[in-house]
Parts: sequence; C-alpha cells; structure tokens
Amino acid sequence: MQAVPRRNKKNTLIRRMPLVDWVFSLEEGSDGQKMIEAPCPPAGEHNLLRPAMQGELYRKFRVGVVLFLGVLQNFVFGHADERVMPDTVEIAHDKIRLKVCRDADIEARVRRNHAIGGFRERADNFVGRTIASGDDEGYHIYFLVDTTMSLRYTSAPGMRIPNIDPELRKIADTLIRNGKKAYLVGGAVRDAFLKRPVTDFDIATDATPQESMRLFPWAVPTGIQHGTITVIPRSRRYKVEITTFRTEGAYTDGRHPDNVAFIDDISLDLSRRDFTINAMAFDLATNVFVDPFGGRKDLEDRIIRAVGNPLDRFREDGLRTIRAIRFASQLGFVIEPATLGAIAECRGGLLRISAERIRDEFSKILGSRKPSVGLRLLVDTGTVEAVVPELVACKGVHQPRHGAQDVLAHLFATTDAIIPDNLSEEHLLILRLAALFHDIGKPLCRSNDKDEVSFYGHELESEKIARRRLLQLKYPNAVIEKVCHLIRHHMFNYEPGWSDAAIRRFIARVGLSSVTDLFALRLADTTATTGGPCSWPLLSEFKSRIDHVVEAGEAFTLKDLAVNGDDLAALGIPRTKEMGALLSALLDAALEDPSLNTKEKMLEIARAKYFSLQR
Repeated sequence: MQAVPRRNKKNTLIRRMPLVDWVFSLEEGSDGQKMIEAPCPPAGEHNLLRPAMQGELYRKFRVGVVLFLGVLQNFVFGHADERVMPDTVEIAHDKIRLKVCRDADIEARVRRNHAIGGFRERADNFVGRTIASGDDEGYHIYFLVDTTMSLRYTSAPGMRIPNIDPELRKIADTLIRNGKKAYLVGGAVRDAFLKRPVTDFDIATDATPQESMRLFPWAVPTGIQHGTITVIPRSRRYKVEITTFRTEGAYTDGRHPDNVAFIDDISLDLSRRDFTINAMAFDLATNVFVDPFGGRKDLEDRIIRAVGNPLDRFREDGLRTIRAIRFASQLGFVIEPATLGAIAECRGGLLRISAERIRDEFSKILGSRKPSVGLRLLVDTGTVEAVVPELVACKGVHQPRHGAQDVLAHLFATTDAIIPDNLSEEHLLILRLAALFHDIGKPLCRSNDKDEVSFYGHELESEKIARRRLLQLKYPNAVIEKVCHLIRHHMFNYEPGWSDAAIRRFIARVGLSSVTDLFALRLADTTATTGGPCSWPLLSEFKSRIDHVVEAGEAFTLKDLAVNGDDLAALGIPRTKEMGALLSALLDAALEDPSLNTKEKMLEIARAKYFSLQR
C-alpha cells in the first residue's frame, strides 16, 4: 500500500502506513515468573517491531507484574482534511490492544480507572520498564509491563471488527499460535457491521475437530461429527463455536447434511452458508476481510439474498425459509425477488422441521421492532401453513368500525402496537402472542343478524385456537396459560357507573397480576383500530379506581380472606368440594363488603351457610 503524505501539528511531513498484526502471549515459567512468548513476526516492509526486537529479546523475555493502561496520541488518519483520533487501547483482564504507525512519533497517556493521568513523553518517565523504543527511523513504542499482554496490530483500516472481546481473542490466538487458521464468521461479522450486540461467536478453522479438542480439552463436542465444538470462556458470558472448514453432502432429511468433508479453503466453506450477509469472514490472524458473495454490499443495500442458487439453499434446509423472513423482520431488510420466490416454492420443506425450531424463529419474528413485516411475509409466501395456518382464514374477513381493515390486518397492527420498551424478552413475547391471537377466532364466530355483523364469543374461540397452536409449537405451559388468560379476558367493558364492588370482582376474575397486561393489550387493540396513537380517558379512570381499591388492602383472592380451610375444619366442616364452594362464597361476600373480612364475621357466615344447608 502506498503511503499517504500527511502533516502533523508541527507541519512536519509524515507518512501513514498500514497497520500490522503482531501477538505476544503470556506463559508461566518453571520458576513461577511470568514469561511473554513473542513468536517471530513475518518479514515485510510493514513489520514495525523487527528493528526494535533483536536477539533473545526478540523471542522471549521476562517481566514483572504492572498494569498497562494507555491511549495513543497524534495519530493522523484519513483524508488530507480529516484528523481522526485512534481507538482507545482495549484492556480487559489479560488483553491489551495497541496500534502503532511507522514514521510518526507515538506518545501515550497513562490511564487508571478511566482517569487520564499525566502526559509522558520519554520512556524513562513511565512508572514501569520500557520494553522497546524506536530508533532513528522515527517511531517510539512504549510499554508499561506487568500483566498478561496481547498486543494486536491490524492490517486493513476500515476492515476491522472493533472491540474483539479479550476472551474471544485468546481462543483465536490459541489456534493461530499452533499454526491453524482462525476466521470469525457468521452472525458476529454481520452484526459488527450493523453495530448490533453480539451474544455468541463462530470461528471457522482448518484445524480438524480432534485437533481443536486437543487445543481446548474442556470444550463440549456439540457437533463433532460435523466438525463443531463449543468453547465456553471463563466468564461464561457467551459461547464460541469452533467449526472446521467443510463442504457438505446431500440433505436427505431436509435439515442436516448426510456427510461432510473437511477442507482448508475458507471461501469454499462460506459457499455452503445460507445468505450472503452470513457468508462473510475476518481472518483473526491477519484481519483480512473475506467476502466472496457480496455480503457487505447486501448489508449496505439492506437485502436478504441466498448464497448461490436459492432453490438449492432452501431444499437443503427447510428452516432457511423462515430464517430469511426472520432476518427481514429483525433487520428491516427486503428479500430479493429470486430468494423470495424460492421461499414460496420451497415452503413445504418447513413441514419437515421440528416444532421447536419453527417456534424459535417465530418468536424472534414477534420480538422484532415491527413484527408485521415478518408476519405478512409468512402469509404471502405460504410458510404460515407450518406456523399458524388459522391466520389465512382471517384474510378478507371485514368487521364493523374497522374501516377497510380486515381481521388479518387488524391482528398484525395490534401486534405492532405492543411497544417493546422496558419489557423483558418473555414478557414481550407473551403480549405479542396474545395480540396476534386475540381475534383469530372471529372467522368461526362471524354472524350476520339483520344486516349487522357480529363475532359473539370470539374471545373464547380465539383462546381455543391459541392454546392448540401454541401447544403444537411446544411453547412452555406458563407462556401458554398467560397468553390464553389475556385472550379470554380482553373484551372487558368498563363503565363509569361500576361500583367499587364491581371493580373488586373484575380484579378477582382477571387477577391483579394480569391487569397491566390486559390494559396494554386493550390499548394496542384500540390503537390498531383507530390507526394511530389514541387516548382513552375511560381506561385511565378504570386504572385509577383499581389502584384505589388495591391501596385499601381489600381481599381479591382466597388467600386474602381472614379464614382458611383449617378454620372451617375446626367448625366441623369436612374437607370436601363443599368446603371449596363455601370459601368461594366467603370471597364473594368480602368482595361485596370488605368490612366482612374479619375472622369472626367470616366464621359466622360460614357456620350459617353450611349448617343451614345440612338441615
């Protein structure tokens, strides 16, 4: 690469050279001293450390324990009219990332706990030992040494994944030090470009699974027959899957390859992946960006495109059809026409996929910022038949007071109207499932009486459909119960004339813990109907009245009663169904008149009710 002429603050001509990779790894010597192993960097014009590291110092040296914290100053990058500060040196546990530039003086600041300390211009002013410094070639490298160090120099500005986690770096360096390749691939590369959080990492390597297991004996052989092992870092914050470069045979079951062949070509390995945005890689040894199928451009153009022939990709693995839709929904991307057409043509392959895998993709669609994008693609491509086929019947079913919006469009709009802010992943899923299913029974309940369309009892039919479908998709029972409960009770109709007793009965019927979610569902329902944000004074008044009776500490459940089964048994009432019915009658009395909820009055009512029935 040709140097770019630049001038520093003193108007001295300097040159910008590419950055290079160089790694130190720390070991412990036989005497317990920390020892830094410094493998010989490759020769080349960009090898910055070779002039400063000679002889024995060049290969191995010992250091004590100090903490190095630094940031580089006076870097000048970019165009002639642009001055950009370098990234802060990354430090976490046992890693330090440092960037150096030839032919430019490098000065450093000492930082401790993010507080900038005094400026140091000479090596002998540092609190610590100087390992290497520049000579008359015009650059200086200062090290404060005293901890496990990995100094990483990158070779392609603009093609770096920022903030490589230190534990991931350590795993990659283990492969690299043993002569193996290590490429960061898949979602981590995609999400780094999109500046989205990365939770798990995939490394592709030419090491065989057996070689990888020898390097990481604590790893889990999660898919070793297909070349994959899983490494859990010490912090357990994420997992790293290490997979051998491979090609794949036929997919007889429509989900997994019948056989794989291990290879040593990253481009050939990337060719087996599903979408171009997932078929990019970074060489963690040289930081070379590998993008044989134009994934970076598709990211910029916001396009989901299959790698190679989309029909081949979807016939190999039926789950890829709903994965493409999920990515489009999550990222707000468009599926390019050939890929979209192939999804519709190969939709039957999804019927061969396990319910759990379909459920997971469906849940991610519902968790996206605008789930209607993915939901509509499911319907348009026909893949909905393997997920929630009952949605198809909602298309074209019009309803009064909804304008031109049919039931399907209303369900999609209600799902979008559930705002994800401040909701946990599971809580958001429950509310959006309830929103999607809350009117799904309307086509079965539609009646036309005297030219007036009605859907009487649709909430009960919707609950049945939701329970059946969610059970088939293998959702947890707790999720199913909460969703069905919200659907069953979403048609409440508060009026200002309600008595406090009616308020208490409402709370007892729906459960105090469900009130907030019911209100959120009802507000989303109303927002979808009106086509935009709305105010509902009655709902605010209802909420205020509920808060008032709750603050009074009144009884809403059997547990809130002043008596229990033991108290009734002491009166001689047997522990049968009659006792349960009697407790329910006592709760009704307390809901009507909270002043009755004392032990004396409750026992008096119980005695009168039970023994009068025995005569």
